[in-house]
Amino acid sequence: MNTSRRPAGFTLIEVLVALAVVAIALAAVQRTTVQAVTNTRSMEIATFAHWVATDRLTQLRVESEWPSVGERRGTLRLAEREWTWERTVSGTDDPRLRRVEISVRLEDDPRDSTRARLETYLLQPGTVTNAGNG
Repeated sequence: MNTSRRPAGFTLIEVLVALAVVAIALAAVQRTTVQAVTNTRSMEIATFAHWVATDRLTQLRVESEWPSVGERRGTLRLAEREWTWERTVSGTDDPRLRRVEISVRLEDDPRDSTRARLETYLLQPGTVTNAGNG
């Protein structure tokens, strides 16, 4: 009778293969986590930029002064960041309407890219419309 028994445990090759599989899986998890963090940061920046643009448009709507045609720039601090906004007011075919565009970017953004852009039309204060009267 042959009493030679194989020792219990894993061979070195089996351990190395298992470590390689674990390393590949961890690399994939890390890559996915980095992508999720990057996407979350981008969405956060876009959301705050949209809030800044909405704030500027709301401010313009509550002012009693009719905005003059041209550009205006400024900064606003929100969420511990400085945001630069640019407002462009232009005329339309109807002299009672003005087109307003607000662009927002991060003050210290090295790419200098617009993070939010809103556009609306404002009716001259005190203008009466005939909407709904057919």
